[in-house]
Amino acid sequence: MYARSLLLLLPLAACSAAPVSDGFEAGDPHVLVIIMDGVRVDEVTSQWASDLTDVTGEEWAANLWSDVAPDGTVVRSILNPVLTSTGPGHAAIVTGRPQEVMTVSFQEERGAELYRPTVPTIFEEARRQLAYQESDAVLMADAVVMQSVNKSVYPGYEDYAGTWDEVTEPLDPDTVETDDTRTVALLQRSIAEGPPPLFLVNLHDADRAGHADNDYPGHVAEQDEQIAGLWRWIAANRPNYLDNLLVVITADHGRHRHDLDNGYEAHGDSCDGCREVPLFLLGTGVTKGRVEESGGYSSLDIAPTLAAHLGIDLPWGNGLPLSPLVEGATGGRTGEVSVSVSEGHIATQSWLDDFHARSEIRVDGEVVSTPGIYSAERPTLFVGDTAKLVCFRELSEESEEGFLPWKPRCLADTGSGWEDIGFPDDVTGPFFEPTIAEQDGKYWVSWLYTPRTRDVDGTDGIRLASWEPGVGWSGEQGTSVVFTSTGVTFTPTASGFLVAATTNLNDPNEPYTRRTTIFTFNDEGIDDGNEFDFQLEELTGDIRRVEHPTLTADGDDVKVAMLAMEPEGSFPAWAESTDGGKTWGRAAAIPTKGRAFTHLPLAWDGEWLVWGALIDDEAALCRATVTDSEPTCVSTGASRLDSFSVHDGVATVSVDAGVGEWEVGERSEEHTSELQSHSDLVCRLLLEK
Repeated sequence: MYARSLLLLLPLAACSAAPVSDGFEAGDPHVLVIIMDGVRVDEVTSQWASDLTDVTGEEWAANLWSDVAPDGTVVRSILNPVLTSTGPGHAAIVTGRPQEVMTVSFQEERGAELYRPTVPTIFEEARRQLAYQESDAVLMADAVVMQSVNKSVYPGYEDYAGTWDEVTEPLDPDTVETDDTRTVALLQRSIAEGPPPLFLVNLHDADRAGHADNDYPGHVAEQDEQIAGLWRWIAANRPNYLDNLLVVITADHGRHRHDLDNGYEAHGDSCDGCREVPLFLLGTGVTKGRVEESGGYSSLDIAPTLAAHLGIDLPWGNGLPLSPLVEGATGGRTGEVSVSVSEGHIATQSWLDDFHARSEIRVDGEVVSTPGIYSAERPTLFVGDTAKLVCFRELSEESEEGFLPWKPRCLADTGSGWEDIGFPDDVTGPFFEPTIAEQDGKYWVSWLYTPRTRDVDGTDGIRLASWEPGVGWSGEQGTSVVFTSTGVTFTPTASGFLVAATTNLNDPNEPYTRRTTIFTFNDEGIDDGNEFDFQLEELTGDIRRVEHPTLTADGDDVKVAMLAMEPEGSFPAWAESTDGGKTWGRAAAIPTKGRAFTHLPLAWDGEWLVWGALIDDEAALCRATVTDSEPTCVSTGASRLDSFSVHDGVATVSVDAGVGEWEVGERSEEHTSELQSHSDLVCRLLLEK
């Protein structure tokens, strides 16, 4: 059994009991979020004995249970449904939406730069809606990888970042300090001197120790003592801070349980030890002394709950405000998102107001996902000559042999209704979003493969297989890829297939960027010697992130388009191959209006490239050929655009008609004024030829 140490807060001269002015008016809502980075429920909230400490989580985190839990509500386990790593885990907490970001090693040398969420964070929404100053929204941490989540790359939010407060300098050169000791002491000092109304603090030592096999349980015990000591100090010395305060204590991810490879040293996959994290809620609206086992709650629910307490809107949030746990935590998303259209048929992801069944997939209004599943997301619909196919991902909240994996699902309708056709892989990851095409009577599917067991440095795979009515799946091929976190796109050519994905350069010696990588498949499988990377260094500007590739082909004449991001904004770029992808010409920028949305994939519609852009605070769709000097853009009549699907000049869109009220409907261009005057309508947009 591990020895347990006692670590007290450093004494601070600034922390006298004399009244000190807070950083906000008395009674104004304010929040404090403390992230115990990388801690498992096993050492914090479990009722079973940890394999590392030989005691329950309640016993190991005894101070939290004796001094904090009676003042609030404890949920023993909530789910992290995204990639179980620090970057995406924190991005989910501050946006309420899965984000295709990674935890990168080179931030210490280069900072977060453009490697940030693609939709606004709660720091930015609070600043924008409440006129907060930068110092009113603070992200404090002793780990530089945290810097990426204090702001997003969403257009129009450049001036609303929160303060990044990296804890580096010793408080007392004569005292031995851990990083968490220093962080909690500075947190206490800030509360004493005038805290910000939005305060998120990361404690990183337990995760750091876990990776190094250096007394991870001991660091959890230190955090238990430090957080409980801070709570006791606030109650005794700063009771005015408690007025209209909401406190969240949770983890961004857990880690492997000891019976997996590397044990608790690693995390990043779908094991239940990685997905399950503890949650403590305290303050205004929270019932005291309540303990729940799970309740179906998610880390995506935290940002909408904080937003409800602060009185702001968080329209991008996929989570639900924790209304059963926090009085007044109301609102949340409704309607339909993730639209996919093919040959007049439409698939959508529909939001449900149920913590245990959060969303479902519908095709032409018919539910095709598993009834009552925890979450069904991101449909891809394709209508061919002999069948309709729809593929999507599902997550169950029931552990399966120690795992909580996303699962791929595909269904086909050959004329007698939808039937489950299985899938070559039995598990996938949180970014599964395949591409489907038809060739020679077969339906080809390409997707991102994520193995069931992996750690944060593991590799994913690009897969390709075909399905045929009456035959089933065959011809599976694949290759490993540099750690990626997006969907894939592919196209048949005269000589085979091309697949494009966003891959990551996690290397301090390389240009800071995410890149588009193109893989070539032929009749014999993957052509490992024929990969092509687009980093777009040849274009002017400071481009460090290249995402959302999309392919189109006419025989062996192939075009790829992608989104190039630089500090001043984002724009589409393209390149061409005339030999089936063996060689590529120089990439070129496509002129755009406004600023391209960073969260939206691009799409080819024949020779036209279509993308979303923010123009004069309105969401628009733009289209251009690669030779156009200026695009044509059509307003959607709304300020936010979730997704679009385009075919033959007609784009079906999902826009926000209210605040988080995502809906899909139809209109033609002559009905623009009607759309803008009726908030319950969203549109099918007829793009100008």
